[in-house]
Amino acid sequence: MVCQRIFESKEFRAWKRTNGPLHLFLDGFDTCLQYVENLVGLLLDRFDKEALDGLSVRFACRTTKWPQDLEEGLQRLWGRQAVGIYELAPLRRDDILRIAEAGGIRSDEFLNEVDRAGAAQFANRPITLRFLLNSFLGTKRLPARKSDLYREGCLVLCDEWREDLRRSRRLPRISSGLRYAVAGRLAAVSVFCSRTAIWRAPHHEAIPDGDIPIDQLSGGEESFAREVTSVTADVVRETIDTGLFRSVGAHRFGFSHQTYAEFLAARYIVDHYCPGHESSIPTKTLIR
Repeated sequence: MVCQRIFESKEFRAWKRTNGPLHLFLDGFDTCLQYVENLVGLLLDRFDKEALDGLSVRFACRTTKWPQDLEEGLQRLWGRQAVGIYELAPLRRDDILRIAEAGGIRSDEFLNEVDRAGAAQFANRPITLRFLLNSFLGTKRLPARKSDLYREGCLVLCDEWREDLRRSRRLPRISSGLRYAVAGRLAAVSVFCSRTAIWRAPHHEAIPDGDIPIDQLSGGEESFAREVTSVTADVVRETIDTGLFRSVGAHRFGFSHQTYAEFLAARYIVDHYCPGHESSIPTKTLIR
């Protein structure tokens, strides 16, 4: 269906009859991949049959979902120099000012509160900026304690904001709270075991020094409030696909901001190992 809507569209057929340029935008590509698992192969096969002169294609995709085989296929078809991979930069101060003012908030008051709370790493991302703006609207204040700010901000990043993906039943879904709990384990391994990134490549690929393969992060259970989940490889993958993480190279994933990892790692130790805490019994050794 996706390929049909692209290559059989009146715009694409009209372009084939001319010598002019055509700009093809494929937004939400990660969502399409959930429903059409062989979409990368289908697209590359169709592009291979077309005259590519004048055709410009842009894909918008979450960095954690970007298909490496798509990148390699595009480079083969268009040439390595003609293919660019870009990541959206954080919001600038002026962007935050305009968004706050568009929401009826005095931007100077809001930015002063962001500075006071040390919340810049949440203000420069659209999803968590919305969380900060909503928090500020009622009381003109952000959470007084930095630990509360990070807890709420990280929970927001663990949630899914897109309605189409919230409705999806194609993946084993766990709550945002359980993703937060599993992210704590990943953060603890990253920070306390000095791991650079999580490695998701096939086993035959050589693991970069300092990375940890995803299958070494599974096993045992993690809990949030009254919820409990077995930590399978699929649960770890679902956690990595949240806003807490970003791609840091082919098959490699790390935290979007170092302070997220540091907070979650400290929270994990408090929840699992501190004497007298209700969750003081470790559920699993972090890593051997």
